[in-house]
Amino acid sequence: MIQYIADGYTQSRERAVLWRTADYTYHIEIGYGVQRREINLVDTEYYAALKALKQHIVELVEVA
Repeated sequence: MIQYIADGYTQSRERAVLWRTADYTYHIEIGYGVQRREINLVDTEYYAALKALKQHIVELVEVA
């Protein structure tokens, strides 16, 4: 199971999405298609994961 947490846009207008899996491992996905990058945040709590997303974006769109 994957749960959406928040999303926003980087300075270069790439979409960045924070989500977590059922085992509460958080992931940040930046960009689309072959240009997509993923950052895995192992042993990270919710607020630390949200802070990590904010370091990559300039505009926060939504927080669930």
